[in-house]
Amino acid sequence: MTQYKNNMTQYKNNMTQYKNNMTQYKNNMTQYKNNMTL
Repeated sequence: MTQYKNNMTQYKNNMTQYKNNMTQYKNNMTQYKNNMTL
């Protein structure tokens, strides 16, 4: 069960990182769009 708990914690951390990556990507695309309209 300790290994399982550790796996679940890693999974949660991976999902959080993924969410942060997607947010960064969205922000990058918005910045790109803004640059193109200058």
